[in-house]
Amino acid sequence: MCENEDGSIEIEVQITHIMEIKPLVFYYLPHIKVIEPSSLADDILAEMERYIKEIRG
Repeated sequence: MCENEDGSIEIEVQITHIMEIKPLVFYYLPHIKVIEPSSLADDILAEMERYIKEIRG
């Protein structure tokens, strides 16, 4: 873990399955941002877009 000058922190984790991290990311939205891997960031964004589209009708 490292703290940036703006007060934000970066946390590095190792996982064996994507579902070990996705629920944690969603729990902390909007206070969290996936930096890497970009495939996870893209997946989170796609799920959020599907959800917003669904609730807006």
